[in-house]
Amino acid sequence: MANTIYKYGFFAALCAIGTHVIMYVLAMAESTTGATIQMLDAVGYGVFMTLGVIVIKKQRNNEITYGKALGNGLLISGAALFIVCFYMYAYFTFINPDAIETLYAQMMKYKDVLKAQGMT
Repeated sequence: MANTIYKYGFFAALCAIGTHVIMYVLAMAESTTGATIQMLDAVGYGVFMTLGVIVIKKQRNNEITYGKALGNGLLISGAALFIVCFYMYAYFTFINPDAIETLYAQMMKYKDVLKAQGMT
């Protein structure tokens, strides 16, 4: 069962990292196409978590409680999160260290827009 959790966690992380690399290489971070790819990333992540829980259910002779299914889904998500954290550290440290400045500038721009609309 642990191998299944790691395998589907790896696939979910690969989906997240793959979409991030595509957006970085094609410079689509602020475009509507980039937002669509991010949505597909979330869908892919959910698909791999669901497939992993289905495989675990089959390994248990089609008997699994809601709590066990939820717990295994969270473990798959945790395995993916662990892998993605290492990738993001490498990305922000070595690949594109200027991304932090860009993200901060975007955050400040949106903060000013929200403040002008009276939402903060």
